[in-house]
Amino acid sequence: MWMVDKFHHGMESGREKMPADLRDHLLRWYTGAGTSDDEKVAVQLVRSVKMYERWLACDCLGDDVRPPLMSPAYMSEVRTYYIRRLIGGDRPAHVASCPFYRDQADYLEARNRSEPAPVRVPLGFFSVLKPQGEHLAKAPDRNDNERARRPSVPRLAKLLWQLIENAETNVVEAIGERPRPSIALEFAKLKSAAEELWIAPGIRLRDMLFTHPDDFRNNRVYARLRAAAETWPQAHEPQAFLLLYAASIDKRAIHVSSGEPVLVTSDIKHAAEKDTAVPCLVLVAIGKQSQARGYAAVEA
Repeated sequence: MWMVDKFHHGMESGREKMPADLRDHLLRWYTGAGTSDDEKVAVQLVRSVKMYERWLACDCLGDDVRPPLMSPAYMSEVRTYYIRRLIGGDRPAHVASCPFYRDQADYLEARNRSEPAPVRVPLGFFSVLKPQGEHLAKAPDRNDNERARRPSVPRLAKLLWQLIENAETNVVEAIGERPRPSIALEFAKLKSAAEELWIAPGIRLRDMLFTHPDDFRNNRVYARLRAAAETWPQAHEPQAFLLLYAASIDKRAIHVSSGEPVLVTSDIKHAAEKDTAVPCLVLVAIGKQSQARGYAAVEA
């Protein structure tokens, strides 16, 4: 098994062979034959590959052909790392005897057959970041399609919708009763609604919600978050939110009306490009990166 650069085919000269002992720890845990020590090593391995934005390339097809690729990922809701097979296009599949093999036709059929789940108001606090987990998912049962999950709406999107709903900025008044259109008024409604939402016990959303890109560029968000983190309730991850009126969005950049774009460390989640209208409202979660590099804009 190799560690390779993202967005490559896995045959580049700079790919790095995974040490045999690390590979053994990973496979023992993934196949259900490992110990807690195997899991700790496997978690550290997957976390490290994710931190350096690399993929895993399986060697089940041999050393001289394009390898099947896998991407390390993290499910914050259950605080668990997992390995995602990269399929589709002309990407090769694992051999049937490989621990990472899964029938792609069955997977795609189950995924396409799934119906979108209804969107519900998220439960609990207005938060999306959780303390980093120490778990790694094992291989799924080959006889079920549980991992072929329905298309899901990210929690951060649900939180944005909840804030809009509470602020009633999605309500259109009768023509004669409409106030003069003002983005400042819309943001004032959102800030007012944030008074009634809580990020953690004793932490109101309004106190950690910023609505101007300069708050981010000038590090005011970080300064307030670092100060609040000193007394942040245990078992809750310190986090702040930046709400932006975006002129456009790229993969990891939010372009506003003036100044440099706001950059996010992970891909921005949004509707398909053909369905995304701009300008649009973007909610950014700010907190510690899983790589322990300090505070950053981690999700949007």
